[in-house]
Amino acid sequence: MKSLQLKLTAMLGGYLAFLIMLTITISHIFLGDFYIHNKEKVLEQSYLYIKEIYNGDILEIQEDLYNIQDKNNMIIYIYTSSEGIIYPYNYEGNKSLRTDIQDVDIRQRLPQNLRELLPDKNETFYESFLSLEEMWEFENDVVIIQLNTPVSAIQETTDVISRFFSMIGVAVGIVGVSLVFFISKRITKPIVDINNVAKEITTLNFDNKLNVTSQDELGQLANTINILSQQLQQRIVSLEDDIKNKDHQEEVRKQFIANVSHELKTPLALILGYTQGLKLGLDKQSQDFYCEVIEDESVKMTKLVSKLLEISQIEAGGINLQKEEFDFVDLIREVGIKNSLPLAEKEIEYIENISSCTIYADYDYIDQVVTNYITNAITHVNVGGTIEVTAVEDEGFVTLTVYNSGSHISEEDISSVWDSFYKVNKARTREYGGHGLGLYIVKMVMEIHGGTYFVENIKAGVQFGIKLPKG
Repeated sequence: MKSLQLKLTAMLGGYLAFLIMLTITISHIFLGDFYIHNKEKVLEQSYLYIKEIYNGDILEIQEDLYNIQDKNNMIIYIYTSSEGIIYPYNYEGNKSLRTDIQDVDIRQRLPQNLRELLPDKNETFYESFLSLEEMWEFENDVVIIQLNTPVSAIQETTDVISRFFSMIGVAVGIVGVSLVFFISKRITKPIVDINNVAKEITTLNFDNKLNVTSQDELGQLANTINILSQQLQQRIVSLEDDIKNKDHQEEVRKQFIANVSHELKTPLALILGYTQGLKLGLDKQSQDFYCEVIEDESVKMTKLVSKLLEISQIEAGGINLQKEEFDFVDLIREVGIKNSLPLAEKEIEYIENISSCTIYADYDYIDQVVTNYITNAITHVNVGGTIEVTAVEDEGFVTLTVYNSGSHISEEDISSVWDSFYKVNKARTREYGGHGLGLYIVKMVMEIHGGTYFVENIKAGVQFGIKLPKG
């Protein structure tokens, strides 16, 4: 990028030097002629002015003639055919410097407008003055005027001007090159910044942004680079998230398969073992026991497969919710009644703090959520403990909480209880017949209903809850 700055400096500096040299050259060649041309015009204008003010009395216009001479650096001679030279005026005896018209020796040129040196003089005189001679008639008298301006003064003036232009050109060149350097640096700086940010983008570093200070082409390019950087960053982050999600899904899938295999392995082994035992010719009582075990394990497998199919449908988005308006309190009471036997077996104090409220949702799925919460509470409550179910309506939402006394969930486990096949107390799995899918189903049902779910350790137990929109 430095080469671009040097190239731009050299190009602009060369162009500036060319203009300066061209100006100096033109002034040297044409300044003299231009100045002489202007002097000739001044002579012509002075003649016309004198002709206008001339009234035959030279003393009356003498002051004007002095001013013309001083202002334009010229010498004026005025002749008449009757008196000869009448200006300059000789004050001795109040007489003019009278000279016969023949002595002036301009008769042969009287009909012409002369722009040349005075006649019949030596060559030095010719080269020293620029002259204008004119004549006109005034009151039957012929008036001849001769205007002379020194050529040496013209040459001296043009030389001074040429030297001045040369000095100014050098000074302008020095200042101009400095300005060109700083201007080129300022022009190339945004390009350097854009290049640096573009290099950062190639390394997937999107932290640096360009400062857009103008709306010209460079400003628009900088803004485009910023937008490109932002969009690339978003795309890359999105791709990384997709990859992570796919990796996570793959890991979940593998874990899911492993968990399903593990859950099916035990009942299948029991069924196989007891089936083989039936072939040994056992007594009637043993056969009945073996058949009960096989039936019980088959029921458990059937429930597990049903839950797996249900989870698969929900995850695939193949469920069409059959929403309807129903009394949430009635649903909670029905679930409590259905679980009255296990509640009684563990001598659990079951409390319902519910007020009348209706919701608009899929009845079967909400029934399953409430059932999963209550059965989960029954599983983990201590014998003779307490389960308290609370439902309240507030600002368009219905909140259900199920509390059970007993041990708290560790901080390590509390964030994982919603995962499929997750069991807080793995040693009690066979005893209670759980598969670790109940809370996972709660999570998915709440997500498709637009609700939320939560768990917290409170008092001497654990409280699970959901918050569901009424409509």
